[in-house]
Amino acid sequence: MTRDSAAPTLVVGLGCQRGCPASTLRALLDQALQAHRIELGAVKALASIDLKRDEPGLQELAAQLA
Repeated sequence: MTRDSAAPTLVVGLGCQRGCPASTLRALLDQALQAHRIELGAVKALASIDLKRDEPGLQELAAQLA
């Protein structure tokens, strides 16, 4: 059996205070990825707790990143 050489799926967990803007979340995401030398394209999903599902900043960031 051979191993698949495809890149692993990267899911980024995000937490934030209510009202945190997408621009702040994006800056923090970019900073974390850069610190670990991970390309943004490696991120396949964003995750947070269900209580934040309607948080505008998280929704906007997810939409920006498609």
